[in-house]
Amino acid sequence: MFIGCSTSTHKVSSLHQHPRLYIHQEDLDNLKNLVIKDTSVKSWYEQLEKESKKILQEPSVEYKLVGPRLLTQSRNALKRISTLAGLYLIDGDRKKAERAKVELLAAARLKDWNPSHFLDVAEMTHAMAIGYDWLFSYLSNDDKKIIREAIITHGLNEGIKAYAKPEWWVKSTTNWNQVCNAGLSLGAMAVAEDNWDQSFKILTYAKNSLPIAMSKYATDGGDPEGVNYWRYGTSYNIYFLDALKTAFDNKEKVDDSTLKDTGYFRIYSLGPINKPFNFSDANDDRGTSPQMLWLASRFNNNNFSNFEKKIKNNPTIFNLIWSLKQSDKKNETPLPLNRLFKSIDVSFFRSSWTDSEAQFVGFKGGDNKANHSHLDLGSFVYDLAGQRWAFDLGPDDYNLPGYFDRKKGRWNYLKLINSGHNTLTINDENQKTTAAAPILKFSEVEPNPFAVVDLKEAYGAHVESAKRGIKILSAAQILIQDEIIPKTGESLDIKWNMLTKAKIKIADKKAELMLDGKIIEAEIIAPLGAHFIDEKINSEVHSLRIHLENQKQLLKIIVKLGSIKNFELKEFEIKDW
Repeated sequence: MFIGCSTSTHKVSSLHQHPRLYIHQEDLDNLKNLVIKDTSVKSWYEQLEKESKKILQEPSVEYKLVGPRLLTQSRNALKRISTLAGLYLIDGDRKKAERAKVELLAAARLKDWNPSHFLDVAEMTHAMAIGYDWLFSYLSNDDKKIIREAIITHGLNEGIKAYAKPEWWVKSTTNWNQVCNAGLSLGAMAVAEDNWDQSFKILTYAKNSLPIAMSKYATDGGDPEGVNYWRYGTSYNIYFLDALKTAFDNKEKVDDSTLKDTGYFRIYSLGPINKPFNFSDANDDRGTSPQMLWLASRFNNNNFSNFEKKIKNNPTIFNLIWSLKQSDKKNETPLPLNRLFKSIDVSFFRSSWTDSEAQFVGFKGGDNKANHSHLDLGSFVYDLAGQRWAFDLGPDDYNLPGYFDRKKGRWNYLKLINSGHNTLTINDENQKTTAAAPILKFSEVEPNPFAVVDLKEAYGAHVESAKRGIKILSAAQILIQDEIIPKTGESLDIKWNMLTKAKIKIADKKAELMLDGKIIEAEIIAPLGAHFIDEKINSEVHSLRIHLENQKQLLKIIVKLGSIKNFELKEFEIKDW
């Protein structure tokens, strides 16, 4: 419960004065000095300054839905208001404050913030909360009243309805839980002195709901929704945690220990060419994650902050704010090259942390029931020599008919099914949509680490057993091995698939892949008589495929992938599954 005082007056007096969200007035001199002295922060600040000049010329938000969503408008408002109001706190430029006010009033005048898609409400409430709080001394009383009433009417009132119902996200482990709880809470904290009873209810609901989503990180920090939704969900999770401390001067807290290791998921999922293993509805943009700076200071882990400071582009105002509490020490703990996130059955392998041309593999089992999942059990991505050779197509258009209908429409789209991923298709059928694929074995031991995933559930209608393993043969070669046992009486049609943007030159069981002047080779080690096929998916994408028909007995498919250079190898097989 919040602030154990008996009267509303005492409760309100426990709030910090404005600004109270993320930063206090007394922090601003330190932030100004940091912008001058810290090279990373200075670079981020300069980029935000350039961005602010563009924002000054942009039109303000309007009520414009894309599909069922107002979300683009909510995010535009958040970006504009947080950038302009945050820079105003640093430099006092009234042009920025005035343009942010225009945005706030435009959003306040919208007929609603689209509660039918509640992320829109949450993000707009966050945007308005920041503007109201950070510009509190700039805004007139009339401005504050308009903005405050909008936060209450379009944000908090809708939140109370959602909690009372309750909406599905209240007890969910997905990013919706994190975003909706946090966005509402930030609005509640911004206007709490004028709206204490309702704000108290919102914050109490959020404190009970948000830990449900946070629990998914407890084992090892992995996120079943993939890297994009990790960035999205954890950012809002930490907006809530940080603002709760600053708004109440560290008197109110939520147990955040489950987040201790989750920064490692960000670190390991990003390959040497700065593209992540983008399974589920994720694109291959590394994005920016200023929450890594917060995690670094909270858990005294410079691995997180040092990693994020290497990412110079597309900062937000939180890159500056969350740099305030960073340690001056630059030391970090050396990380192993390979890691398994057992909670989500995803493994990562790399040959170096510093070489941009290093080998990198992301390999997944997982659960097809996970939110935003694709039918991609057994899929992988592969980087070498500065190129991504085996890649994931990423998400499709969210506004396609039935895109989120897991019973019907979702599995009609190539990007979402196994034939559109680097895995197996059996009898031209989709993987079972409720299947899970645990990683049975994982070894990080050099020089030949490996992982083996159990795919039986994915293809259970036709197989007694199905396993896939990936083994690192050297710093520039890997082995992909499948072992399939058909059910008695079954005759299987099996397609092995690898998507690539490389040009392909096939010579029976070997294929030469060429991309941006670099060349690697794929070679079929088993079965005898198998050969590669090059199937064009579109103008950019090819499918390197092996097609095996009428398979009635134990089948091993073994493919070597990587540098053309021949290595002295004792065996081309993963044994002891």
